Amino acid sequence: EARATTAKQEQTNLETAITSQFLPEDEMWKELKDSEYTEDFKDFLAVFPESKLAPVARLKLKRLKRKQAKAGQQLQLADEAKRLEKERKRLEAEKQLLAEAKRKAENTLAEEAKLPSDSSLLLTLSNPALKTIIRNSNHPKGNVEITYAVWIKPDDHTGYGSPSMSVIDVGCCRTNSRSALLLHANRYSASIHYIAHGNDVRLGNVNLPYDEWSHVILVKKGTKIKVYIDGEYRAEGQIKRGQYVASNDIYIGHSPQGEVFQGKLKDIKIWSRQLSAAEIRNIHLEAQKQRLAEAKRKAEAERKKQEKITALRYALVVDKKQDAKAEPGHFDMGFIRSNFDHFFEYNGHSYAITRQTVSWHAIMDLARRTKGYPVIIDNYEENFAIAKHFSSAYGTRKRSLRIGISDSKVEGDWRWFDGSRPNYTNWAPGEPNDYRPGEDFAQIMLNNKKANDGRRIGTWNDTCCTSLTSDGAITIFEWESEAVAAVLEDQKKVSEKYSVVVDSSTGLMWQKEPFEFGLNWHGAV
Repeated sequence: EARATTAKQEQTNLETAITSQFLPEDEMWKELKDSEYTEDFKDFLAVFPESKLAPVARLKLKRLKRKQAKAGQQLQLADEAKRLEKERKRLEAEKQLLAEAKRKAENTLAEEAKLPSDSSLLLTLSNPALKTIIRNSNHPKGNVEITYAVWIKPDDHTGYGSPSMSVIDVGCCRTNSRSALLLHANRYSASIHYIAHGNDVRLGNVNLPYDEWSHVILVKKGTKIKVYIDGEYRAEGQIKRGQYVASNDIYIGHSPQGEVFQGKLKDIKIWSRQLSAAEIRNIHLEAQKQRLAEAKRKAEAERKKQEKITALRYALVVDKKQDAKAEPGHFDMGFIRSNFDHFFEYNGHSYAITRQTVSWHAIMDLARRTKGYPVIIDNYEENFAIAKHFSSAYGTRKRSLRIGISDSKVEGDWRWFDGSRPNYTNWAPGEPNDYRPGEDFAQIMLNNKKANDGRRIGTWNDTCCTSLTSDGAITIFEWESEAVAAVLEDQKKVSEKYSVVVDSSTGLMWQKEPFEFGLNWHGAV
């Protein structure tokens, strides 16, 4: 019995010893180490910031963030694919409608009489320039028999009382010697008028919408005037005082009286006779056929353009992000070594700087060839590590290095190289201020005896220039693999003259620089 009691006491002591080996953070870590939620690791770091497991927690946290970011990118690509498929179906439906319209137009043309080819066609202008004058044309004089055909797209005018807009004007100087097709601008549309021998004939309530194309054909014979819109008869009017056109000068888009047309004109044709309703219908169908073909061509060109843009975006994302996560053998180490220096590894990523100044345009080529990208700084810890390493590596020989953020596309809209908006920034006080025109890029501040004009080490400053091809700077690059730094570890030892240390009481980073009589301290991050 005594022997059994002794064994039980030894078992109890052993369990107590095993239990005492686990600290509270160990117990919490066992519960969350396999978690897929960033909040768990944030909570752990908040409770145990000095734990020996804190670095591992930070690494897990950053990897989870990158995993979530990657998932977000994949979701964006999936959404883009859905949008393209929807656009493809829309274009296919539009193609079918165009084919149906073409078939109907061809059937109608076959059924209706063909427009006779005769000398009555006086003028054809496919893309007329406004304010054109055709002197001594073959336009008839006197009491004319005439047909005007034109595609019209008037610009928007607000309010009543806007000036008249002359589309086709024949004659000179006085209204009683004119033959003119005009528009009068109203609040919501433009009305059609014909001017002849002191008559201003408004053709019923026929109005043309602003900013839309309409095919207008006006026919005059004797004192009768008819107007057709898009091949359909719409209204007519009558001249009460007769007409005598004294000049055959043709004004396109304006008149001798200064009635300037505001908008666009296309496919002007003038005949010296009255066309029949069947001919007018035929003319419109042929014109509509040409416009549909043009719309189809533009739609196809736009589709190819969007496909090309999407392919380039996808290739860029793959080159900069997905392909960067390759094994060491997948990197062109020789090319990287010849173009970069001062490698170091942090949190599973490699960092280095370009050996020479490079333009933003050249950076894109380097990113493609090296499977890296200009550094994207996600948080304070990463910014701290970058500033500390390169400040130590450079001493006082370099004030700043360029990072991968820019607002060159939209002023004030700062984006990382991959197009994403920053969730962390460390601008110096008063920055970014666009102090000089074109400060569209950013630099991280390093060591300097003059403390970078008061900017602390690790803070950011916007710098010029707007040129994407000519203005260069030493730039920090990042690779999503520690293998690059591990293979190309060739940085020099930090000079003992300069070092970067952390004030444990404040969490600030400081530069320690010796001088003649002691130590000189400069505030940093």
